Amino acid sequence: MNKKIIMSLLLLGMGIASYAQPIKFFKPIFSTKTGIVNMAALRTSILSHHIGTTPSAKLAREMAKADIVKSVFRAYPLDDTHAHAMSGFIFKTTYQGKEEIFGVIAQHAMILGYGGGGEIEKSFTARVVQDGQVVDIPAEVVQMSAPSMPDIALVKFRPEDEALLTPLTLAEQEPVQNEPLTLIGFGVEKLTFLTDSPLLEKSLISLRFPMRGEGWPGLCGSPVLNDAGEVVGTMTGARPKDLGAYTGFATRNLYLRSLVAAYHNDMEHASFPFILGGEKIVDLQSDEYVSWIFLKDESMKNILYKVIETKFPYSGVAEFLPSARYVELYISKVWWATYALMEGHPAEGRHVIYDIKEKKIIYEDFQGIR
Repeated sequence: MNKKIIMSLLLLGMGIASYAQPIKFFKPIFSTKTGIVNMAALRTSILSHHIGTTPSAKLAREMAKADIVKSVFRAYPLDDTHAHAMSGFIFKTTYQGKEEIFGVIAQHAMILGYGGGGEIEKSFTARVVQDGQVVDIPAEVVQMSAPSMPDIALVKFRPEDEALLTPLTLAEQEPVQNEPLTLIGFGVEKLTFLTDSPLLEKSLISLRFPMRGEGWPGLCGSPVLNDAGEVVGTMTGARPKDLGAYTGFATRNLYLRSLVAAYHNDMEHASFPFILGGEKIVDLQSDEYVSWIFLKDESMKNILYKVIETKFPYSGVAEFLPSARYVELYISKVWWATYALMEGHPAEGRHVIYDIKEKKIIYEDFQGIR
């Protein structure tokens, strides 16, 4: 996981709620030297971490989650599988009545034009499990979002490879407060399980949950699942709380579905609402992000002004909303420029002013932002 992303999450400033049951964190044996996944050994490892503390019905569900490893992959730069890998996962969805298979990785796993990020380009190598074998296949990022907001990228594989993949199902309902969540991915190249982590809070973009243990780098892009083994979010960051404790962040499925719609050029469904204080300000396209935000009083004087450089500081902005009459936004786009993800194209963008009292946009300019 990119250090810049982790540090930027410190700006979000949220408290950790208490929870009753302990979070289980473990790294089961997962040897890929032979190119074969030993599922029996994997289930034994999971069993050893739950036996005696987990009711039998739940234990059966936890054991079944061993199969989820078949749906998680490691993303490597093209032709360099010795580099640091980031996690990703395979999922299925239905578009206009037809089932499709996609992958997803964290957007910040890709090379970023302003610095930081990872080493992944549009074309990369995915190390997946097919029929119990660990194999490397080509993959391509087909739709991108802003690292400061959804921070996820949509991936496609060759049709002949898709037929051999094991996709996960996206949950139709978001988890509720304190619902136990599971995260499965590759932290520091090792298969990592985090279970019984209760949902703490939902924000504009993410689900937030407690994490314990260590060895998080590489887990961004991992699936976060409900008790039924359905995906409820994509991990995109963690913020340290105290010794050995973190807050994890998972981008909600809403944004993943908007990327799928954008892939099909379905602009009607490729947007997501930008919400402040429980109120929708404007709809953003999947490749748009808020680059500047102003909060203004009745006389249009600035109460708050922020240039968004990393993660959108939702909590920091929300605390000034009670004193504000107007929200002024500069909205930019991301795009791929041969070798890196770029932000803020000078020929594109929007300038929006929203009247909080009247609950409507009073000004919108689609000219270039300079």
